[in-house]
Amino acid sequence: MTSFDKSFIKAFTDQPHVAAPSARVSAPPHIVSPTPAPARERRLSGAATRVEDQPPARRDTSESLPLSSYTPRPKVHDSWRAMLEVDRFPWPACCEELLVRVRPHWDRFADTIIEAMASGQKCLGISSLHRNVGRTTTLLALSKILANRGMRPVLVDADCIRPELAEACGVVVQTGWDDLLASELALGESLIAAVEDGVTLLPWRSAVTSGAVLPTSLKAGGIFGTLREHYDLVLVDLPPLGTKPSVVELAAFASTVHLDRLYLVDDLRDHDRDALASTCNKLARAGLAVAGIIENFAAGPDHPRGANHPGVRRPAAVGS
Repeated sequence: MTSFDKSFIKAFTDQPHVAAPSARVSAPPHIVSPTPAPARERRLSGAATRVEDQPPARRDTSESLPLSSYTPRPKVHDSWRAMLEVDRFPWPACCEELLVRVRPHWDRFADTIIEAMASGQKCLGISSLHRNVGRTTTLLALSKILANRGMRPVLVDADCIRPELAEACGVVVQTGWDDLLASELALGESLIAAVEDGVTLLPWRSAVTSGAVLPTSLKAGGIFGTLREHYDLVLVDLPPLGTKPSVVELAAFASTVHLDRLYLVDDLRDHDRDALASTCNKLARAGLAVAGIIENFAAGPDHPRGANHPGVRRPAAVGS
């Protein structure tokens, strides 16, 4: 409201009130937008052009600017929304088959995860001792069954050495969350949402060949903090615990992203009980307890579970 408007209103309200049925109040005159202030003088100083260091003129803050002078600002709280969408992910055939063949085991596993979510455990990681034991397939199957139950999971590829989660989901990656760590890009620039599936993907784009394998920066912690805030569950595809990353590096990453649960996938066709028990002990000493062992692939006929019955068991089952 301009000073002219205030003066007009004051002059009108100061008049004695006259109760006349035919009294009318005339509309205020048209409000003219203020003319822009003249540009401040500029001078050349060396090779750069800069504005003269003059103190800005004080202006009456009681005057409101017209609405057209306010510049729209981006909604910061929407920066986590996925910028890219697909109708659905082309789920691998082995993922669908795994869900069908051992559905009772998946239902019990999903019940355990949902119960943990109710207590605030929203970030779950899946790793293994070796590659090619079904770690990524297990993660995809878990996300699918949770989404079918109405959860909103986000899949995060943290296998920095060999990122394959996006390929498994059938999408081409333009921006990964590794690009976010070195830029000011919004989180949504890297998220890919499968609308009909109810699952969102956060891929890793470029493979890491040297240096620290898993990021432990404040930026990485902030990314995972945002995911925890806006999604029901964060499912992390972790690299296998071989030479890279080490147990210490995985524990440092888990602390950075506030990993609540860690599961290890074990290939029952090539089961190494001693190596599995040793890895669990190393993780426990590093402050990262293993929540369970996921038995993958078909068990032998002499296995107590019988053939073709993968499931989840406590780490104590492999020794201490």
